[in-house]
Amino acid sequence: MYAMNSYPTRPAIKIRTDHPLALVSAVRQALRHAGATSEDIDRFNKEARSAGDEGAAAVRTLCASWADLDIRPDALAPLLPFRREGVDPQRST
Repeated sequence: MYAMNSYPTRPAIKIRTDHPLALVSAVRQALRHAGATSEDIDRFNKEARSAGDEGAAAVRTLCASWADLDIRPDALAPLLPFRREGVDPQRST
């Protein structure tokens, strides 16, 4: 797994979903902004693809090893009324 990086600090990421693809995308973008080399980003991408085969938990663990994650999926709850009990997402309001 990941050992040393060439950029000065681990990026901090605030994200409102814990979906693996969104996490990988957010970490990749944060690495670019933090000054990571293309080799570091390529290595992260390869590790993310491998972790994806192991499941969502492995992807979250990998992303957390590359960046400081602040995941708050509950922040979306007020914006998604169809997730509330009794509201049909197929029915228009």
